Amino acid sequence: MQSRAATIVPLVIAALSLATCAGPVGPTGVNGATGPSGAEGPTGATGPAGEPGENGATGPTGPAGSGGGGGADGGTPSRIVVTGPSGSMTVNGLFLGETNTTTNGAFSYSGYAGYLAAKKMCEDYAATVSTVNASDAKLAHMCDTTEITRSAQVGAIPNSISPAWINAGEGVDLQYSHSGFNCRGWTDTSPSDLGIFVDRDGAGAVDFGTGNCSIAQDPIACCL
Repeated sequence: MQSRAATIVPLVIAALSLATCAGPVGPTGVNGATGPSGAEGPTGATGPAGEPGENGATGPTGPAGSGGGGGADGGTPSRIVVTGPSGSMTVNGLFLGETNTTTNGAFSYSGYAGYLAAKKMCEDYAATVSTVNASDAKLAHMCDTTEITRSAQVGAIPNSISPAWINAGEGVDLQYSHSGFNCRGWTDTSPSDLGIFVDRDGAGAVDFGTGNCSIAQDPIACCL
């Protein structure tokens, strides 16, 4: 009778022989699912600039700007402006209108006298004209004869103008005339001195005249 040990030994040897003999490689399995994305890396250095592109198409034309005003209708187109310690004024302006108050040859207004009073009176008058803005009103001033004649040439003197004081301006002999026809700088009420004014004559033409500095009560003609 064979012993159990004799039976077991061959079985173990056979099992070991089977374990050491590898079979053929099996087929490749399918790919697994993609894993999650990793963390974003740092930004790389800026690359060199590319070549300039072509010019774009021209855009549409913008709206037209507002035009400047003109003359007696208010507003001032481009004119020369002079400035002094007491204010600014246009040069070679056009007739704007007459002050609402009248005066003899000695102008006095808001603490000012003479030429300065005339300037302030015209500034305040211009501020009441609806077509004149506040900054332009500060440029209004007493007209002179040159501005009146130019205003007449472009139809800026209304038919309804009443006698109004104006400065003598160019072409007047200041040495020998009656105080230069400016009532001695518009500070004088002497009956022997005269001031010049603008008016329309009997035929309706723009004309100049003189008034006695002591008794005439006229508004001031203002230009801008």
